[in-house]
Amino acid sequence: MRVGIIGTGFSANAHVDALKRLPYVEVVAVQSKTLSRAEHFANTHNIAYAFTDPYELIAHDEIDAIHNCTSNHMHYPINEYALEQRKCIISEKPLGISTSESQKLVDLAQEMKCANAVCFNYRFYL
Repeated sequence: MRVGIIGTGFSANAHVDALKRLPYVEVVAVQSKTLSRAEHFANTHNIAYAFTDPYELIAHDEIDAIHNCTSNHMHYPINEYALEQRKCIISEKPLGISTSESQKLVDLAQEMKCANAVCFNYRFYL
């Protein structure tokens, strides 16, 4: 499974740490608002690709799944686009900023036959 991480803050670091423990997962791309931050994160974590556009990362052929570690208001549009591209998603909470948005994503995930999960990475995180 080849994963792209959108965002480079605290949550993204926690996701990379967890993903590195899984032998069948490779983090291959990261996105941040600035290229310098994306490249720094990529270099720190030995990630091949750095992007400034989340939609470009999602569309990349080498990405199977997305971890959305962005600000809450960005969750829905990024998650929706990822599902439309048939990419599975793990999103930081909340999935969307309303029950309506969240329900649309659940329905879209079922339609596209993609995993659609919300992460609670602070549980048991030391």
